[in-house]
Amino acid sequence: MELDPDEIESFYPLAELYMHHKRDEIPIKEQTMNKHDRKHGRHKVILVWAASEERARRISMVGLKFGIPVETKFGQPEELDEFACVLMNSLKLTDVYAPCPCDSGKKYKFCCGQRVKGKAVEAFIRDFGTSS
Repeated sequence: MELDPDEIESFYPLAELYMHHKRDEIPIKEQTMNKHDRKHGRHKVILVWAASEERARRISMVGLKFGIPVETKFGQPEELDEFACVLMNSLKLTDVYAPCPCDSGKKYKFCCGQRVKGKAVEAFIRDFGTSS
């Protein structure tokens, strides 16, 4: 492993290994650990506590839409931190003019890119948390 002080990407494997608590800050495409699992569509299931059964259903719908395995439970205070981190990282694109991954037909920059930039998890739940 070669580290180049001028290229932050060269530090990703080291950061991922020793700073696992900050692993979600590394873009998904740059993560090296568990790359085989991601390649074959196996991700860690995220446990999300929701305020109500309806809210849990909406969060599950967002996870389904974007391919994030989510187990939702309700009855305790809401806990969305890990889900928000994974959602934002899974939607980071390098080409902002690429088609949006939500299949809206718009460019990423003018659709989900705005929500990701503002870390607007509530907007995702509101817009994609319905079955229609």
